[in-house]
Amino acid sequence: MVTRLSVSLFTLLMLSLGHVCLAADVTNPQVARTDSLIAEYDAMVANSSTYVQRRQIAIDSILNLPMTPLSCLQVAELYMPYQSDSSLHYYGCAIANARDEIRVLASIRRIRLLASIGNYDAAFRETEQLDPVPEQYKVTFYDAMYRLYNEASMSAKLHPYADNCWAQAQSYADSLIAFCEQTGIRPLEYFRQQITRANSRRDYLSALAFTDSAMLRLTPEQHDYAIFAFERAIIYRDMGDTQTYYQWLLRSAITDVRCGVTDNGSSWMIAMETYNQGDLERAYRYINYSVNNANVFNATPRYQQIAPLALMIGRTHEDEQERFNFRLWATVIGLVIIIIGIISAVLVAHRRNKELQALNRRLRSLNSELEEINMVKEQYICRYLEVYSNMIDRMARMARKTEKDPDAFLRKEMMVFYRDFDQTFLTLYPTFINDFNALLRPEARIMPKQGDILTTELRIFALIRLGIDASAKIAQLLRYAPNTIYNYRAQIRNAALSGKDEFERQVRLIGRRGI
Repeated sequence: MVTRLSVSLFTLLMLSLGHVCLAADVTNPQVARTDSLIAEYDAMVANSSTYVQRRQIAIDSILNLPMTPLSCLQVAELYMPYQSDSSLHYYGCAIANARDEIRVLASIRRIRLLASIGNYDAAFRETEQLDPVPEQYKVTFYDAMYRLYNEASMSAKLHPYADNCWAQAQSYADSLIAFCEQTGIRPLEYFRQQITRANSRRDYLSALAFTDSAMLRLTPEQHDYAIFAFERAIIYRDMGDTQTYYQWLLRSAITDVRCGVTDNGSSWMIAMETYNQGDLERAYRYINYSVNNANVFNATPRYQQIAPLALMIGRTHEDEQERFNFRLWATVIGLVIIIIGIISAVLVAHRRNKELQALNRRLRSLNSELEEINMVKEQYICRYLEVYSNMIDRMARMARKTEKDPDAFLRKEMMVFYRDFDQTFLTLYPTFINDFNALLRPEARIMPKQGDILTTELRIFALIRLGIDASAKIAQLLRYAPNTIYNYRAQIRNAALSGKDEFERQVRLIGRRGI
């Protein structure tokens, strides 16, 4: 596509490997712009066949008409950046059937295309048969001859004549520039020559200015825009601005795709740059796209440029795929082992769960039995208290008949009763005092005095815990007036943390929690 595309792959690789890939900063506008262009190029490459179809449709629309030398020339021009063989064929048709200026123009364009695809012998033979060039085709002629001799000077086959070819190329370049300055015209070929010269003397600012002048005439929908975007990329590369270089390569390649062009200079260089940045998947996709385009365009120089890079990226991609497959198999094996372990654990857990369920059923059964035993025990205790209380009553009646001081006798018996009750109750419910106090506000909590076991308040609620709820019954057992019992109960309920209505229900649960 461009003169610089014939530079050897080795030189381009060395230049690219010298670039330093800086870490991407998402806040950097340059990086954001590059990412946006990459995303656009990815989308264009994915739909490249659509754009090639558009070019083919444009060609077919002319081929469906009666063929004339002019229509053959038009078809050849449409084929030129797309399929070199077809383009050469239709240039030949135009030359064979034309007898005027179209024949000259077709011959010049055919020479230029032969030079681009490396067929120098045929191109030189064409020059020998070329008719006199009209004034309006002088620039096209000088440009084609410059391209022919410039490309030939870098051909290994024509190496003995390289210096002579180079001199001839410069002579035609001088003629082109002189003719343009003499006539005052400024075609795109003029700007390309000026860019090449400014870049060769490292006058990069002038080279950029010439690309600006040329690109003011173009839009990103025109193939020439891709050519000058490529030239601009080369300037920035030579200046050492790798970020901007990459951006202009992407713009050039995007326009190439949009125009349905398969003679790409930028696409394989993007693949190389992407590879150097470590993005192997993209590089592999881009180089495959470039190779496919080279197959369609069918030009030896393109194969020579692309083949070494395609081989390198392909081998690296295969190695990476092998490593990925190895990691994938290792992961799969690891997952299988983990799944087997999980299944084993689930089976063990299932078996343990069954055992636990059986134990829970047994525990619930035992708890139920224990609850029943506790209820029976509490009933016996209550019955024992009633018997004990009745016996004290009978003894009190006898004492009034036999004892000199029956009240002292009764107090003594009641002290024995309280002591036996306290000891028996706390043996059955050893944490009762602490559990009971936990239901009260701190300032209302009751602690027995030294030497005492339970206080009157604690005995009242101990009886409530045993199921003796009526104040009259409690008063009878403890030998207190019913009003006294009622007042004690009311006073304690008012100090409850959970409210007086809930308090006595919680007292009845002391010792049963967890059952």
